[in-house]
Amino acid sequence: MTTTTPDSLPTLAVTGSTGVLGGMVARALAADGVPQRLLARSVERAPQLAGSIALPSSYSDRAASERALDGVQTLATASTSTSCPRWSAQTVSSADQPVPAGWPPSPAPTWPAPL
Repeated sequence: MTTTTPDSLPTLAVTGSTGVLGGMVARALAADGVPQRLLARSVERAPQLAGSIALPSSYSDRAASERALDGVQTLATASTSTSCPRWSAQTVSSADQPVPAGWPPSPAPTWPAPL
């Protein structure tokens, strides 16, 4: 069995690889030969891409997320569910910041956001 350590893992991590946008980002990076960590709630659903390793990570499991992010230098967050209250509150709190009063806003933001 091969043991992985943060030093032996890619320093780029991608969230959302099991979805449409994150999957597109992960596939494009893999096509360019960029090694990456694919952070997913269900690693078995992560795409099998050359140079990638799927690691468990969830907004509701801080310890797993910290392990998955240990040694990461660049994080590509590719989640399009910005109107979901679970995503909004847990994303803010997972960044080690207090959830601001009144978050998520009401009404919730819509996607795509106006430019």
